[in-house]
Amino acid sequence: MSDIVTDTREHATQCAGSALDNGCADCGVAANALENAANEIERLRSALIDMLSGWKYIRANHGDLYGVGWDRAQSKAEKALGEKD
Repeated sequence: MSDIVTDTREHATQCAGSALDNGCADCGVAANALENAANEIERLRSALIDMLSGWKYIRANHGDLYGVGWDRAQSKAEKALGEKD
């Protein structure tokens, strides 16, 4: 899995050199929009990492709660973070 934050920042750097008023000549997206997206992705990944560690702690120390969907939610979070394929 490629690192979307790094890829987005690299593209933003490339776009900055060729940016037009309405965006990059190659992709049409403004370089600052790409940088903003990379920052948001980083914040979301950080929040998900923090949430997942708390989630695992609760499961390990208090067990599963009925009807919460522990496995499904944990599996999706781990997949989003690249911990599972």
